[in-house]
Amino acid sequence: MIHANEARLQAYMEAAEEWAKVWPQVEKEVEGHPLLEAHAMMAARAQGILPFLV
Repeated sequence: MIHANEARLQAYMEAAEEWAKVWPQVEKEVEGHPLLEAHAMMAARAQGILPFLV
């Protein structure tokens, strides 16, 4: 069971690396937008970068 958890954590870490690379640009894009609009923009950018299922 511990190995399954380690594999899952590794997948999260790998996803976080890719998201960290694009985060500065995403942050600039959403700056000044209302929260709901900024959330929608971030969710759209996360597609294809962050996994839907881990």
